Amino acid sequence: MLANVDEPSGTTVRELPPRPRRVLDPVLGPIGRLLRRLGAAPVLYAIVAAVTVGYFIAAVPAGWGLDEQSHVNRAYQVQQGQLLPQLRDDGRTFGGEIPTDLQRFDMLGWDWANHVDYRAPYFQRHDFRDRAQYDELGSVVLGPDSPTESVDFTNAGASSFVPYLPSAVGMRIGLALHQDVATVMVLGRVVNALVAIGLTTLAIGLLRRSRSRWLLMAVGLLPSVLFLDSYTTADSFTTAICMLFVAGIVRLCTDQHPRLAIVIGTAAAGLGVVAAKPTYVLLLALALLVPLARWTTARRSDAAGRPRTLREFGAAAAFLVVAAVPTLVLLSVTSPIAKAIRLQRVGVWQGIDSGRQVHFLLEHPTALAGILGRSVASFGEWWVHGLVGAFGYNAVDLMQPFSTIAVIGVVLAAVVADRLPRLVALGMAVVGAVTALAVIVALYLTFNVVGSPDVVGVQGRYFAPLVALLGVGIAGLVPIRARVSDRGGAALFTTLAVVPLVASVVQWHVTLY
Repeated sequence: MLANVDEPSGTTVRELPPRPRRVLDPVLGPIGRLLRRLGAAPVLYAIVAAVTVGYFIAAVPAGWGLDEQSHVNRAYQVQQGQLLPQLRDDGRTFGGEIPTDLQRFDMLGWDWANHVDYRAPYFQRHDFRDRAQYDELGSVVLGPDSPTESVDFTNAGASSFVPYLPSAVGMRIGLALHQDVATVMVLGRVVNALVAIGLTTLAIGLLRRSRSRWLLMAVGLLPSVLFLDSYTTADSFTTAICMLFVAGIVRLCTDQHPRLAIVIGTAAAGLGVVAAKPTYVLLLALALLVPLARWTTARRSDAAGRPRTLREFGAAAAFLVVAAVPTLVLLSVTSPIAKAIRLQRVGVWQGIDSGRQVHFLLEHPTALAGILGRSVASFGEWWVHGLVGAFGYNAVDLMQPFSTIAVIGVVLAAVVADRLPRLVALGMAVVGAVTALAVIVALYLTFNVVGSPDVVGVQGRYFAPLVALLGVGIAGLVPIRARVSDRGGAALFTTLAVVPLVASVVQWHVTLY
């Protein structure tokens, strides 16, 4: 320790030695500055999501994602400029002309994933069986003269073309560069993942000054959600755009003077929800909660605030009217395809008839409560697992302790989320619950015989777009309060997300190879 004498006062001033330079300072320094500038939650989410999804894209073979073969065909059709599946020659199914080499490559993965030994422990399975055959089929270069075949992908036609645009762009880039089948499919996955991660990062960034950001981060980092982001499917865009819309609504409910860009962005996200999947159109009712939040927080003596609130109610109602137009157009366009999906199931389960099913529910309105209760009792645990830790066709299910950790992370994030006015929180919980019920009823009409006592066909991934909304809504109603510092939240929720993700990656890798 060095010392010198301060001349005016004669006091001794001690000079501290310089802090030793750490090896990771050149790396951690810029990251720390980035976290402080943009907010820890969106940056941490983007880093963890990019690494995890990158692994899934690289390691999981084509065709192993749920319904991936149909979604890939739909994306290929969209990149050709055909925005809707075409009615095939059989007059019953919808699809289009797909390159035979692309179809063979994708269906090889589908065949392998659906014919594994599910009874064997995951560390003994080695599901990826023949790398040489896979590489051979994937090395074929697609060109304008490549042979094609008519393929049925009716089940990918219930959504608009919008969720498939990212994958279509990626595939188009690969085709323009004269790449082989495997590269074309990987580029489709990569662009799809970038859009999904980007939208979710934007959603978390909108709430970077709100404690609710940790809830969106926890949901976005659920293993099943990131797996959906890693392959071509409409579900990845649907989950991301719904979370962005919810984040925009929460931001508008808490900002007294929101910027016009946030208002326009939230409205655009709402229209994106319509384009993603028609079932989630009920989420647009959240727009009415924005003026409701103003009304409940404004003082009764605020004479100037009342006309403004009334104008906001009018604007929200006008938005719903405008959004109803594309909704009705989309429903009318996809209605024949949805009917074709139901007709396909008739050959599998005799007695499926949506018209008679609706008539049955109208004649027995109280039966719906019993159907829902039995379904939750029979499949509720499977739904939660499907939301958190279930993956592709080969049924690599995340081990229970790590699924529990992921659930704990979401619950804790909801506990520390900001509290909205109770009436607004109630509205969010109701809209989320009604939308979840609409998903269940839609699948009841599609996959179940008339009068079925429970609902078959519901998968946990269908509820992913609703978890953040329900978390914010229920948290505002439950009398439990907790706080966490910014650093504590970053450390806690990143750890609770990363541990299950590391387990997922290890388990997938051991199962495949």
